[in-house]
Amino acid sequence: MDNWQHEISMAVDEGVRQLIEQYDGVVSHAQKTAAMKSAMDKRCIALRQKMAKLVAVANPDLTDGWIVEVSCIH
Repeated sequence: MDNWQHEISMAVDEGVRQLIEQYDGVVSHAQKTAAMKSAMDKRCIALRQKMAKLVAVANPDLTDGWIVEVSCIH
């Protein structure tokens, strides 16, 4: 799980970096926060899709409900 947290963190950093480059370094805290949230959401979706594929291959009997249950535990 730590590896995925690291991937999300890197995606957030990249999202803010791209925003700052786009606006030549003049961005508000609200814009930075929005860019961070957007980048995090996109990366989390990608990681969930990856986890769903791994679970489907490992045990096809496990459904999306199982993934939701596991994600709620953490």
